[in-house]
Amino acid sequence: MKMSETYHIIEMMKATGNQPGVIARWKAAVAEWAHKNRGQVYADAVNAWLPLWQPRPLYTVEELAPLWPALAIATGFTNHWPMVLKSARRLEHELDFHNLPHVLVDGQKYYVVERLHFWKNASEEELKNVLA
Repeated sequence: MKMSETYHIIEMMKATGNQPGVIARWKAAVAEWAHKNRGQVYADAVNAWLPLWQPRPLYTVEELAPLWPALAIATGFTNHWPMVLKSARRLEHELDFHNLPHVLVDGQKYYVVERLHFWKNASEEELKNVLA
């Protein structure tokens, strides 16, 4: 049985959980994929929004949902953009089910995607600074 892309991505986040810069490296991998697939609709779309993607260790589920297919590519789960994207609510359920750490900042839930052990125990001031 093949694992889901959500499980795969979370496992990759946990496996690289104490490494700073993993999201920046994954962004570079997505940029390379988009460059190699220039002319394809999804690759062109990725090239359009990629400059707006700011690598950081915390994201809301609303921010992660549109990035999720790119993360599936960056982590080696697939080389193809999926035909159906997950809603933020479905992704939130899957992230919680697979125990991806999260923190609350001003009542907003942020999922920790890199340096898991550091950010899940960070002070509120550190959290706000990284999100500023």
